Amino acid sequence: MTHARPCFFDCLQHGGRLGKAWLWLLLTVVTTGQGQAQFYTGSEMSFGRKRVQYEKFFWSYYRFDGFDVYFNRKGKNLALYTANYLQYHLPEMEQAIGYQTQDALKFIVFNRLSDFKQSNIGYLDESSETGYNTGGVTRFIDNKVFLYFEGDYAAFERQIRRGMASVLLTQAISGAKVSTQYKNSYLMDLPAWFTEGLAAYFSEPWNEQYDERIQQAILRNDYRYLSGVYGEDAAFAGHAFWYFIAQQYGTDAVPRCVRIVASERNMDKTFRIALNTKLKDLLKQFRAFYAERETGRIRDSLGHHTVLKRTNKPETVYSRFTVNPGAVWRDSALTASQEALSRTAARRGEQGAGGNAAGKGTAAADGAGRGTAADRPRHGGELAFTSNWLGRAKVYIQSLHPPRRRCVYRTGAAVNDMPDYSFPVLAWHPNGHALGIVTEEKGRTTLIVYDLEKRRKGIRRYYLDYFEKITSFSFSPDGRSIAIAASSNGQSDIYLHNLTAGTDRQITFDLYDDRQPTFIPGTSLLVFESNRPDDTIRKGEKFEVAPSMKKGSNLFAYDLRNGGITLFQMTDVNDRVRLSDPNPIDGRRMLFLTNASGKTDVAAGGFGRVMDRVDTAVHYRRTFESVPLTNLPAGLREIDVSAKAGAYTSLGLENGRYVLAVEPLSPLRDELYPKLPTPALATPTAFKSGILAKEARMARRKAVADSLAAAEKAEEAAATADTAGAASPGTGRPAG
Repeated sequence: MTHARPCFFDCLQHGGRLGKAWLWLLLTVVTTGQGQAQFYTGSEMSFGRKRVQYEKFFWSYYRFDGFDVYFNRKGKNLALYTANYLQYHLPEMEQAIGYQTQDALKFIVFNRLSDFKQSNIGYLDESSETGYNTGGVTRFIDNKVFLYFEGDYAAFERQIRRGMASVLLTQAISGAKVSTQYKNSYLMDLPAWFTEGLAAYFSEPWNEQYDERIQQAILRNDYRYLSGVYGEDAAFAGHAFWYFIAQQYGTDAVPRCVRIVASERNMDKTFRIALNTKLKDLLKQFRAFYAERETGRIRDSLGHHTVLKRTNKPETVYSRFTVNPGAVWRDSALTASQEALSRTAARRGEQGAGGNAAGKGTAAADGAGRGTAADRPRHGGELAFTSNWLGRAKVYIQSLHPPRRRCVYRTGAAVNDMPDYSFPVLAWHPNGHALGIVTEEKGRTTLIVYDLEKRRKGIRRYYLDYFEKITSFSFSPDGRSIAIAASSNGQSDIYLHNLTAGTDRQITFDLYDDRQPTFIPGTSLLVFESNRPDDTIRKGEKFEVAPSMKKGSNLFAYDLRNGGITLFQMTDVNDRVRLSDPNPIDGRRMLFLTNASGKTDVAAGGFGRVMDRVDTAVHYRRTFESVPLTNLPAGLREIDVSAKAGAYTSLGLENGRYVLAVEPLSPLRDELYPKLPTPALATPTAFKSGILAKEARMARRKAVADSLAAAEKAEEAAATADTAGAASPGTGRPAG
């Protein structure tokens, strides 16, 4: 049986005029499609849904003078906060850039990043040239700015400022109309570090975190040529470049460059006119400016460390390194500490933290007389961490001795479409045999408990649909509850979730950002990080009159037994210092991170008590003291404590590789009343030294001004007293 061939292929095979006509038609269609892709202007968008949507969006909006704010369900509080912030800061941004918008700006607020990624608003076809614009922190199209909340109002404010600056700069350089912007985009080709760096410079001042990041980049010899950076690195490199311009040529030099580039439409010519310097020379000065700042400063090194192999994959972010609390570190530097702990545990009749485990189970219980799985020891230190490559997130469990690594969970796809680095979030179960993973599956916030012994057969899932976003969590000492830092209805608060009953207890009720809750063993205290101004929980604050959040944070403790609205404020640092990542050692000791010196270091703190008052009984109040422990170079990311192993780990970044340092806890442990170790001399960075010097000058000027004001008031009071005394009867010389 024969089949007839299609006429098209028959004509192509045997030639002829008809075949040539078909061939020319095919080439014409292909060529036309290529030409449209090359000169794509955004006027042609392919129809059809591009992103998977797990829920429907019902939009509402508030209209104000100069801007509109759109929001979804449960986003009313975020919309009110955005409107309140814009009313105060939009005129300031227009004045700083030197341009006032003519059209009303539109801000579209999403409750979280995953909701924004479900929307097709502003979606660009991946085949177009502009497909790269899907990455970044804040998206904007024309006069529309897209925002999303990630449980941190300080970061949310950065998004708002970044969106304002991006729209105003685009209109100031390329014009207010969309047609003019497209026309000028072809006439002048400005690199990403120029435009995105300007937006970052105007949206947020230079701070300690940025200064620490540029130190690492200079040590790695990055940013030699700014034309080779892209994405968020381009925005940061440009931010550093414009900060250098402002420091060397004055703060008015940056808006001057904006005005000149809008008229000249050439970057090199702009710098020659505005700064009288070539771009090539500016780049050399830029690198020398940051390289000379830290020259000659003595830092400690990450001494006893282990280099984590295969953690330098390009465009991959590694984070959330957490140590198994039941792990035993086979490390010579920790031998003495572990042996001491073993002897202490042996005296108590328990299994030593560093010794060999003798199984307590019988042959009938475990089948072989070798003890149960819970009694068998761990061989070598175990830690868990996450990797995220362009949205493809994986959770690994790695054993250092012997070095083994296995992937226990994966989610997402490697598509450069605003990858979400906020999850998965990890926490070990206190028994050390299970790992908790908080992630988002099909739009639902999910807690996954992975059993190390049963592996995939022992996976349990808990759906936490009440919470829109969970930023951190930790297990209680008995493993029955978890403390959660989560956002719901635009508020980032601390919750206590019972895994057995599925009930929630809300601890904080206000607008401030509360993060990283952790239980203090042997006590009823729950410690967390917060940027609140004092120790009072303010329930019922209005979002439309919300204050601007401060950049720094302190450590607070909540008494789960007594409750109430008053917290124990453990630390009191200024607005620029951030204390984070609290990790308890025992009921009295803890480690945390601090950037008081302008870079991240490890600090130790201890609880105590002093006599408060005496009536029918003696009343005490809690105290907390802390000292810095390290003077490390820039690059420290995270710390974690393994009390059973008698060690703490610090994760740093050296030359593009992640380095895990292991330090003993023996100097911090004492069975009697422990004392804090000798504080380390943390040398401040050049940027921090400049800030401290400026604050000292301002304090001296304020003291002089206060003394002059007090003297003036004293003189006025004396003059008023003299006048009153002269006018009173019976005083002075009688008339006549």
